Amino acid sequence: MSISIRFLTLLILLFGSFLSYGQEKSYQYQLDGTYPATLPGFTTPRNIRFTITWNEKQQSIDGLYTDDFFTLRSPVNGTVGSQGRVFNIKLPRITQNVSNLSLISSADSVMVYMKDRTDMTISQTNILATPVVRPDYVEETASACDVGFGVLSGYCGVYRGTLNEVTDSNNQCNLPDYGFRLELSADARTNLYFYYSDTVIGIPSHNLGAFPEAPLSTTVTNSNRHCGVLVGTNFPTISCQVLTLNGTYGEVGEGRTFRGRYTITDEQSRNSCSYELVMEREKVY
Repeated sequence: MSISIRFLTLLILLFGSFLSYGQEKSYQYQLDGTYPATLPGFTTPRNIRFTITWNEKQQSIDGLYTDDFFTLRSPVNGTVGSQGRVFNIKLPRITQNVSNLSLISSADSVMVYMKDRTDMTISQTNILATPVVRPDYVEETASACDVGFGVLSGYCGVYRGTLNEVTDSNNQCNLPDYGFRLELSADARTNLYFYYSDTVIGIPSHNLGAFPEAPLSTTVTNSNRHCGVLVGTNFPTISCQVLTLNGTYGEVGEGRTFRGRYTITDEQSRNSCSYELVMEREKVY
């Protein structure tokens, strides 16, 4: 009887593990690498191969860490900022005095810190490794403005506010402020619209292009080249203009804001004009 009970218990545990695996969360980003660990008790560094998979929501990281020495599977939390991504891992048990790990990823470089229970660094190293977007990622919800938006996840929509001229070197700009809107579209492109009422379809606009995929900072630069007639300006149509928007997105409570400067520069004459924008989101995508 006891053998049958143990066998049944084993089947239940296996089924539960299989079910849990089948419902495993889908992660958007992945970082793989191998780092040398100089640890107490080892005469030579131990090479540890690791993988981190994670999602980003605004400036927070949520994911999993696994390696071939410290842990088969541990949760990851962290932050995303202008200096890179910070991953924090609390290990399930202390191994060679190491209680937790911290990894800082910036561009193609990763700093690895192995720490004891007092958070003192026992060993540290720098390796080359680059985060990638997982090709098998399945978005858990159909909400727009998540995949590829990095820290600007959840910021897309239409923003309304003020457009104030700062400079105009040759009196060639007179952008209409009536119905002025800034749009951060669901495909990560930025547009300025004029004479907006309730739709951005078929109204005059300035197309500022897309920002880099998965930005690490809420301060972004959009730049695009325009040739031809540009609404609100009288630059020669035989020349082209560079349109540049520099600014910072922010949040106030549940709302989203943008503050920045929009500059139009003529490639031929080098004449330019610039405007200050102070915006808040009125329509969420």
